[in-house]
Amino acid sequence: MSGSDFFHALSGLFSLPSWWAQRLVHRTPDLWVFGAWFGDRYGDNSRAMFEYVCACHPEITAVWITDSPDVYNDLKAQGRRVEYRNSRRGRSICRRAFAAFVSTSAADVCEKSLNGCRIVMLWHGCPIKVIGRDARRFMVRDTAWKRIKTLLRRLVLPWEFIRYDMVCSLSDFFSPIFCSAFGIEPGANAVTGLPRNDALFAGGDHLTSSIEARWPGSVKIVYLPTFRDTTVGEGIPFDPFGGFGFDACKLGKVLQERNMVFIYKGHYYDLQLKGAASEALPERLLCIDDHDIDDLYTFLGGTDILITDYSSVYFDYIITGKKVILAPFDYDDYIRVCRPFYFDYSLLEATRAKDWNAICEILSDGLALPVPQSCISRFNKYTDDGSCGRVYDEVVRRFC
Repeated sequence: MSGSDFFHALSGLFSLPSWWAQRLVHRTPDLWVFGAWFGDRYGDNSRAMFEYVCACHPEITAVWITDSPDVYNDLKAQGRRVEYRNSRRGRSICRRAFAAFVSTSAADVCEKSLNGCRIVMLWHGCPIKVIGRDARRFMVRDTAWKRIKTLLRRLVLPWEFIRYDMVCSLSDFFSPIFCSAFGIEPGANAVTGLPRNDALFAGGDHLTSSIEARWPGSVKIVYLPTFRDTTVGEGIPFDPFGGFGFDACKLGKVLQERNMVFIYKGHYYDLQLKGAASEALPERLLCIDDHDIDDLYTFLGGTDILITDYSSVYFDYIITGKKVILAPFDYDDYIRVCRPFYFDYSLLEATRAKDWNAICEILSDGLALPVPQSCISRFNKYTDDGSCGRVYDEVVRRFC
């Protein structure tokens, strides 16, 4: 055991009395807390649900929990209720909260203060590749010593092994996946749709409006490749323009002739191709990051074509009935070095491109097509903007 592990376990021992004493504390039914991405960001399904509750259910005291001073100050300026995750007041609110809504883990809020709280896992997309417990089993070799360490951690750090009371998904197709990934019983899975998907029907944001003003009538194509484990594990960001037959002049010509704008947004964990790199790219190829948009899904609502590879955004975007291009440029390498898939990739139906030459041909000849309705129905029970309302109704039905 390393020194950091020892002191982490020691601090856990001091927190145990408070953890178990929380069972004696009355949880306030109309106090709900929300958080995302370990307290670092204001976004994803938790944000959509938080804003819905604030707007539509003022009888609920909704509080955002964060570690970020920027998030804290922004929400304060908007008149929202917000607290720091590890502040005395933040911990106190979490100890009294009836429900907690998270998108990554219980650590999105103050996990040590949730014993007895109803925890709703909204996650950040229905997965293609293994997640949660399934990913850990894949990435960490099981040994007797590992099992002993896990048992000891459960005893000393029980908040690291919180079981979710409800997990939301898009359809019954994903129910067994979430049961396996989060170790929940089938009854804990709720097919509601994902809250952030409601924004897909908003019609766009300031960025899509500015693109339209600059290039009137343009077809707006958004390219969203997925996260790769090598980004964090090996410090190698994914650069889609560094190979795969990319030809800036050829793509630029297609975009110009077809009045298209190509918008690339790398994953949160990937380095953004802005600044010097963007100077070599066509005028109509825009590289953006989180600072350029307020909410990804509101932005997506104003686009016309999605290009992705192995990202869960595929399942979300297809509910709009818009066109999708699958671009698994590095499929063989991806399945070799990254996490395995839950199901055969061929189940994802869309126009396919093996490299940038194929992308240019598809765009030039208008070959991109909407996803068949049978595929949309397999992955999505609902194709509307009512997911937030269904999540709220399900929480009230189950726990209130």
